Amino acid sequence: MRKSILLITAIVLFVSNYAVAGVGLVVSCTNCGYKSKEVREGGGLKGIEQTVVYCETCKNFFDIPTRVQFDVEANKRESIVASVGKEKYLGEECFVYPCPVCGGRAFAYKGKICPVCKKNNLRFQEAFLWD
Repeated sequence: MRKSILLITAIVLFVSNYAVAGVGLVVSCTNCGYKSKEVREGGGLKGIEQTVVYCETCKNFFDIPTRVQFDVEANKRESIVASVGKEKYLGEECFVYPCPVCGGRAFAYKGKICPVCKKNNLRFQEAFLWD
């Protein structure tokens, strides 16, 4: 009985860790050789969800805080970036956010077409888990 309780507890802790963890991504194109810096997507233990966006002006992917997952006092001070609408980008319907670097339009884009060379070779590769 005691082993069963320990096993169940371990499983719940393991699953709950992944439920709030985010994933680090590297975006790359096998055609033109484009490769982004590591960007974070999803939530972490802090409870701020990150969204990956692509800025046409900067020609790079960024992560921006877009939603509070846990309504705790510390998260009320976080500056959350709100969407400014939805647009089609490279054939995908995407939320549009202000770019964290230049302030231009940044698209929450997860399609297969590379925004640099416009070929169907874009890959989102998991690099790490974060929380």
